[in-house]
Amino acid sequence: RDFTKDAANRMGWATDTIGDLVDGAAALSWHCWANIDSTNTSSGNNRLISSYINGGSNGIRANIENTDGTRKLRTGGRSVSTDTLQQVTVTTDLSLNTWYSLGAVNNIAGDVVTPYVNGAAENSSGVTFNNAAYTQGTATSNDAFGTQDNAGTTTTASSFDGRLAELAIWNIDIGAAGFAMLGKGFSPLMVYPQNLVLYIPLIGRTAPEIDIVGKIDATISGSLPADPHPRIITKNLR
Repeated sequence: RDFTKDAANRMGWATDTIGDLVDGAAALSWHCWANIDSTNTSSGNNRLISSYINGGSNGIRANIENTDGTRKLRTGGRSVSTDTLQQVTVTTDLSLNTWYSLGAVNNIAGDVVTPYVNGAAENSSGVTFNNAAYTQGTATSNDAFGTQDNAGTTTTASSFDGRLAELAIWNIDIGAAGFAMLGKGFSPLMVYPQNLVLYIPLIGRTAPEIDIVGKIDATISGSLPADPHPRIITKNLR
């Protein structure tokens, strides 16, 4: 799908959707493919994922940070609503008009956030989660992909500008081997499928966008046109 910096054009779910999928998990992983057209330079904008754990507090959060003229994945979250938002920023400066495999592990029990770029870990860092497992509360903002939702409203600045595809979330740490496979273009269906709780290919043929794992389909608001999709491997090559 082709996402634009327009608050009216977005994809999302009802409150507590993603949080309920990983509630009780000692670690969680997310992954998507992203191709950036442009970025806003305010901190916290250019959102990939905004999933809310309680009220308007993010439980899972990822964005392309551009406050110094570079574009870098920044990602993290909370284990419980009383946590301070824990975030880690990668070192790779992401180029425009280039497909990237992006993801992260929030190791809640281990107090570590590990981002991944093109299948390789970057700047894995110790953080402070107050709980040993993800503990969903009651959110007041809708979960969203490609933007953020603050109590039912979005802003142009927060929205991602570019193409997004292959959104996947697991309720475990899929590890370096899992992200290496994803970085080579393998489908999330081939990476710990027993722990895959959300997978939306985003090929742009339907509205809503279909979650082919848990049937937690994503609602399209406005216009998110179909666009060329990264090549995904869906079977064993041996």
